[in-house]
Amino acid sequence: MEIVLKITIYLLYLMIFSFFYFFYMKNRFLLNPASLNALFNALSFVGIVFLLDFSYKSDLIHLLALFIGFISYIIGVFLAQKLYPVRVVNVKKWYSEDFNIDTSLEFITKSFLLSVFSIAIIFIYYNLVGYNLFLVGIKGGLGQSVDVAGLRLAMYSGEKYTGAGYVNQFKNFILPLLTIAFFVLANKKKSFFLFLWAFVLFLFNFYSLLGTGQRAPFVIFLLIIYFFSLAHKTYKQGHHKSTWKTSVLYLCIFVFFMSISAVFLGRSEQAGALKNALERIFLVNQYSAVVAFRYINEIPVAWGGQWFESIMGILPGHRGSDFDNIIFSLIWGSTRGNSPPSVYGSIYYNFYWFGLFFIPLIYGFICHCFYRFFLLGPRTLLRVLSAVSIFLTLGMWAYGTPVVLLNRGLLAVLFLLFIYKFRIFIPKRSFGI
Repeated sequence: MEIVLKITIYLLYLMIFSFFYFFYMKNRFLLNPASLNALFNALSFVGIVFLLDFSYKSDLIHLLALFIGFISYIIGVFLAQKLYPVRVVNVKKWYSEDFNIDTSLEFITKSFLLSVFSIAIIFIYYNLVGYNLFLVGIKGGLGQSVDVAGLRLAMYSGEKYTGAGYVNQFKNFILPLLTIAFFVLANKKKSFFLFLWAFVLFLFNFYSLLGTGQRAPFVIFLLIIYFFSLAHKTYKQGHHKSTWKTSVLYLCIFVFFMSISAVFLGRSEQAGALKNALERIFLVNQYSAVVAFRYINEIPVAWGGQWFESIMGILPGHRGSDFDNIIFSLIWGSTRGNSPPSVYGSIYYNFYWFGLFFIPLIYGFICHCFYRFFLLGPRTLLRVLSAVSIFLTLGMWAYGTPVVLLNRGLLAVLFLLFIYKFRIFIPKRSFGI
């Protein structure tokens, strides 16, 4: 009986999602956080419903919260589309414009100095930590006995303050974005030196992004490359024809990377690597969301307190909210990890039903407005790179509090735009190396 009920729930959600797809998403997907967020939350919904047990009252409330939140979000997007429309012709026009790449000496000098500064920050961070799990994993692969899983836990749950949140802005976003920029510049200028530096940065990203034992930053790097590769093409260059080929290629790379890294970083044995990767995508966060909502249903509404504590955690010396640690302990028996609720579960906990009716609506409205603002501007290298990063950050918010948005690149992109806004006294000419 429960299987039939869940199938009915899936079909109902599919009807709502299909309505949103055909009347909004279909021709407005690329670089649109409103579309991507609906997709990521749909993926979350599938796993959560699969794990729900309707004998629990909290699971029924959770299901209702998911539907109300998603419908509210769709209303917000449609309201923004009504007031600030983005027509298909606007999208085609933007993708038909030339891709403008700034090859001035000033732009490349800023990019080079910022990349060197980022590398220095990352080296200092790993020196403070005492080890890099990418190098530790290599030693393990060479036959040395290494407890990669234990070191990974110690890295982000230790008592010593290392400023990891600030370092992550350089490690997970600024340096990867600069790496892509240098490859584009090298291709534009046909410069061996620029290509060599871009290649050095690309290799360093393995050391940097995999050094903490977390795969998510490298996966986001791959997604940024994927969406940027689609965004910089024009319609006349066969934009639509190459989209499916590019998507399939990146999907294969993604599955391969998730499988191999599961073994390399000590998360599973080789035989179960692919299974581990699929569970990570479809079940792990979803299970924590289910457990979190059952816990939420037993405690008082936070009325924004937990969100405030999470945001305060950005400040040096402030621990932030321990809610995710509590959920992790309920699942694994230890507080040395994070297990966030679903985004709609988090809204329910902090603002009750009132929040579910209004916060997703406002968020959907903002996501569409960002998309419209982006299409009104030129297709420049810095603008597209920044937009792709923000697009992914806003679009992937399916779990946790709004502080996730800050930790996943919003601060980094704002910092980049701030740096490039200021002029340095270098003649504005082509960089002829």
